[in-house]
Amino acid sequence: MRSFVGALFLGLLGAPALAQQLDADADGVADAVDNCPDAWNPDQHDDDGDGTGEACDTCP
Repeated sequence: MRSFVGALFLGLLGAPALAQQLDADADGVADAVDNCPDAWNPDQHDDDGDGTGEACDTCP
């Protein structure tokens, strides 16, 4: 029982850290802060300042 509780506790602590490290588009920017997580855009350009990166922005 003790190992189950320990594993559960570590799992809960490790989940946020793992979420910050995920990088679906492999551009070096974690999905949690990537302004276009599905398209490779390591420069994170957002020319119109709407929060969506130019790589996937559909509004001019």
